[in-house]
Amino acid sequence: AASDNIVFNARVNSDVIPTTSGTYNLGSATKTWNVSHLASAYIDDIYIDTNIIQSTSSNENLELRANGTGAIRLEQIDVNENVILTNGTTNLEIRPATTLDITASTTNINGDLHTTGNVTIDGNITLGNSISDNVIFNSRVSSDIVPTVPGVYNLGTSTNSWNFAHLSDLYIDDINIDNNVIRTTASNANLELRASGTGS
Repeated sequence: AASDNIVFNARVNSDVIPTTSGTYNLGSATKTWNVSHLASAYIDDIYIDTNIIQSTSSNENLELRANGTGAIRLEQIDVNENVILTNGTTNLEIRPATTLDITASTTNINGDLHTTGNVTIDGNITLGNSISDNVIFNSRVSSDIVPTVPGVYNLGTSTNSWNFAHLSDLYIDDINIDNNVIRTTASNANLELRASGTGS
């Protein structure tokens, strides 16, 4: 009867194997064992040994699933569906041994992005999405700045002009200014200086 008890005062010196696989339980929903001390364990397709939990199904993923709206918590990290976030006040740090590869059709960053090393961006770049956005250069430029199409894009506008241009040499259409010389680059053409309106 269920009221009978078996008491082990000795240790077990053999395997304990059920007659039918996957039929009998150790404990029940209302009568659970307190602590199981195991060197390793196979639970369906999960194998646990030392500090490793792995799937025994060939080439299968190891899936961790929270219940309902719960999340998978790893110390101060929560994983909920496709979101990884910290549950404390610390930053989320990702430290690969060499290179961190992120493959996605689109990567969205909502907030500020700060990097302390060098940044290399391949492909086309769009800075800002409105004229109210600002781009600030705290560093110096170490390359040419060349437009994709000649004679189309402007530096400044009639209402937003640059203050000073410090140049060692300047080409404006057929005019070249270098040192204290202003000359035309059109072959055998005159250099014309014209005043505006009634000016002289």
